[in-house]
Amino acid sequence: MLLDAGIEKGQIILIYGEPRIGKLVFSLFAITHYLHSPRTAFFSPIMPDLMEKRFQGIREIKDGLINNFLNSPQFAKFFFKEEYPSLKKQYSPLYLLDDIKKGVETTGAKAIILHRFEYFFEIQEFDDAEKFFQELIRYVQLKNLKLFLTFSPNDRFVNVPELIDNSLELRIDIEVIEDKRITNVKYTVHPIAEKIYFFKRTERGLELTPRNKEILEEQKRYSVSIHSSDRWLEKSLKYILHPDKFQIYEGNKITDFIHALFKGYEIIFFYDESREFDLDYCRIVKENNLPSRIIYILNKDFVRSGDRINAVDEGCYELFPRTFGIEDLVLTLKRIVGDEFYNLRNLKLPHQNFTTEWEQFCSILKVLLEGRIFFSYIKGTLNGDGEQVVGVMRRSDYLHWNKKDKKVHFIFLNVRETIARNVVIPNLEKRINMDIKIEKVVEAPEIIKNPIC
Repeated sequence: MLLDAGIEKGQIILIYGEPRIGKLVFSLFAITHYLHSPRTAFFSPIMPDLMEKRFQGIREIKDGLINNFLNSPQFAKFFFKEEYPSLKKQYSPLYLLDDIKKGVETTGAKAIILHRFEYFFEIQEFDDAEKFFQELIRYVQLKNLKLFLTFSPNDRFVNVPELIDNSLELRIDIEVIEDKRITNVKYTVHPIAEKIYFFKRTERGLELTPRNKEILEEQKRYSVSIHSSDRWLEKSLKYILHPDKFQIYEGNKITDFIHALFKGYEIIFFYDESREFDLDYCRIVKENNLPSRIIYILNKDFVRSGDRINAVDEGCYELFPRTFGIEDLVLTLKRIVGDEFYNLRNLKLPHQNFTTEWEQFCSILKVLLEGRIFFSYIKGTLNGDGEQVVGVMRRSDYLHWNKKDKKVHFIFLNVRETIARNVVIPNLEKRINMDIKIEKVVEAPEIIKNPIC
C-alpha cells in the first residue's frame, strides 16, 4: 500500500521537521485529502494572532479542500493561555488533558491535531509529559480518534519521538532537498511500498506523489463517489471499478453530491435523469480549486461538442451521453488511473476466439469476470455453421458453438445488452445470411450473481 492508505490505517501519526517546513500543511492535507475532512480539534501553544497569520499563509497555497476545511465548522481551534508555562507548574499535566477532552467532546471531533507538541513540555518535565501522553493515548484509543502530532526538534523541550516511541504508528519526516519538499516515511507499523514522496503544489492544489511513479499506478486506491438515478449505471460502475483499485461511496441526494465534492473524492460520477445539464456543478470544482474529477452523464442520447468543451472548461473532467460506450468510459478512467486499469493484455485469454469446448468457454468467462471486464453474453440457436460466424465477428469477441444442438454462446466485449441484441446480432445475421434465434441476453454484472457455468 501507499502512504495515503498508511494514513487511513494509522491512529497516532507524528509529522517531524524543522520549523516552517510544512508540518501543519501536511497534517491538513492528510486530513482533507485522505480522511475526507472529519471534524477536527486543533490545539496549539502558539498565540492565536501568530497562528492566524500562519493559516492565512496556508490559504494562499490555494488548495481547495484545505481552504474550505479551514473556513468550515469542521475545524475547531483551541489555543493555550499566555500563562500556560506557569499554570503547568501549579497543576497536574492531566488538567491539560481534561481541557483537550473537553474541546474534543464539545466539538464532536474525530481527529486531533496537537501542533508543535515540543512546546507542551520542557526537558525537565519529561515525567509529566510521559504521564500526559500515556493518558492521552488511552483516551484516543478508547474514543477511536485520529491523533496528529507536529514536532520540531529543540533542546529545550521534551524529545517527542523518544516519548511516544512505543505508541507511534506512523512517523513522517519533511525536509527540503534541492528546492523540493520531500516526505520520508521513517517508521510505520503498516507495510508501505514506497517511503519517499514529493509534496508539491499543482494547479489542482497540493499533491503527494511517490518517487517511484510505477508504484503509484500499481498500488494507489482511488476514492469514487457515485450519484446516479439509474440503477444500471450504478450496478455497471460497481462491477468495472474493482475494489482493489477503487473505494466506492454512494449518495442519492444532490446534497450528497455537493458533500462529495468538498470531501475531495477523486472521481465523482453524476447522473440525474430528472435534471437538465447544469454547468454550475462543474464550476464548483473550478471556483473552489477542488481535486475531484466529475464525470458528468447527461440525460440525453448525445452530447454536442460545444457542451463537452464548455463542461471541461468550467471544471468537469468529462461529459457523456447516457448511451455512452463502455470503451469511452474505460479510456477516460485510464487517463486518471493509468494503463494497468482494465488491461486485457494482463489476462490469460486464448488467442483463438472460437471453441467447441464448453469448459474452455467457461474458463474465458471466469477470466473476464475476475478481471472485471464488461461484456454481454448471448445464448441462441444458429441454423448453420458456427465457423461462418467467426469469420465476420470482431477478433475481441468469443463464440462457443455446439454442432449437435446448434446452440451458440457469444461474448461481446465492452458492449451493452441493448447494443448486443439490437445492433451486433442483426449485423451478424446480415453478414452470414442466417438467423440467430436469441434465447438469453445478460451482462457481466448479472453473471456474477447468477453464474452461467
